[in-house]
Amino acid sequence: MQIIVYPSSLSGEFSPPSSKSYAQRIIVAALLSHGPTEIRDLPLCKDVSAAINCATALGGRWDGRTFYPPEKFVRKAVLDCGESGTTLRFFLCVAAAIGGDYVVTGANRLMSRPTESLINTLKSGGVSVVKEQYGYRVTGKLLPGEYEIDCSETSQFLSGLMFVLPLTGGICSVKATGLVSAPYVAMTERVMRDFGIESRNDGDAFTVYPGAYFKLDGATVETDWSGAAFLLAGGAVSGKVTALNACLQSLQGDRKITELLRLAGAEVTECASCVTVKRKPLRAIETDCSDMPDLAPIMAVVGAYSDGVTRIKNVARLKNKESDRIVSVTEMINSLGGYAEFSGGDIIIRGLGGLTGGKVRTFGDHRIAMAAAIAASGADSPVIIDDCDCVKKSYVDFWRDYVSCGGIISLPEKADSGCGRNGN
Repeated sequence: MQIIVYPSSLSGEFSPPSSKSYAQRIIVAALLSHGPTEIRDLPLCKDVSAAINCATALGGRWDGRTFYPPEKFVRKAVLDCGESGTTLRFFLCVAAAIGGDYVVTGANRLMSRPTESLINTLKSGGVSVVKEQYGYRVTGKLLPGEYEIDCSETSQFLSGLMFVLPLTGGICSVKATGLVSAPYVAMTERVMRDFGIESRNDGDAFTVYPGAYFKLDGATVETDWSGAAFLLAGGAVSGKVTALNACLQSLQGDRKITELLRLAGAEVTECASCVTVKRKPLRAIETDCSDMPDLAPIMAVVGAYSDGVTRIKNVARLKNKESDRIVSVTEMINSLGGYAEFSGGDIIIRGLGGLTGGKVRTFGDHRIAMAAAIAASGADSPVIIDDCDCVKKSYVDFWRDYVSCGGIISLPEKADSGCGRNGN
């Protein structure tokens, strides 16, 4: 559904959504545990719903507050991962470790997103993974042993494998080559440890010990820095924005957004659990997105409002996100009157004094839609975004929070309330 976003001074406070990355990890651990887990602050976005759906298809039960693992896993099921890459990779591993006959499937671009390295590793452990018309058929049961996995596309391959290796009954080692997004592996290790599973990390070599996932009475999902990054960047572009209840000790790679905005010249203050970003003259910086690829769209917007040439490095794997983000990010900036190009393996943005406005194709990508909204706040004229609903993949209340921080939007008369409310 199309939305029009008008120039405005973003000024206000918001509470970021809970982290879908952390939530999906808790769901997997709760599924594999030996008792119910109360999950507090579980986000209701589409990616988390996909993980819940897969877990319940295997016999678990979610009552809206507590997840109950099955006494016995369903041995034949279809696991629909929706559009969630994390869910796909995690549940390919879960299916391999349980030992049954499962079809792991998904929608839109999901089945074309990278899985080859993970599938080859699962096959080396004695599991059959066959690509069929509607998904991957997984049969057999993963064996303990020594594994090697190429993680240059995503660390989710390693995280998924680590979650299920304790079920093999033996000490397992994993060598991770080309590891990117390492902070998210640390998040996986923390969740496993919370549920009683031990592992050891020696750089790119990991050891996972056998054991049972303990019953955890309660787990709280921390706030999402990937989501918070957009409105905080809005403060840097056009006003002053405060994120409330932020987890300042987070392991999330996107926690680095405050450091990047500070380097770019914004005024950033942190106190207790609050972060405030205030507009100041912005300067171009270099950003390496190896550990934080989801920040590329919003840092491109910041670059368009900065003085100088912004360079976003190590972007090759952005091609395999919800959209080809090398294309969608550069097109977004150029369509709004800026200058962006892909050159020498980097995305380059030349600051031209801001953006003029225009129309953005999101390609159904939630992070492009949110980045375009922030771009609109500082633009000279309105920005038309072709799909406002796609933000529900990760940040259901984005448009509500955008308006509460002073954003001005216009929706068709019969707009889905999930896109927020009219602000013009």
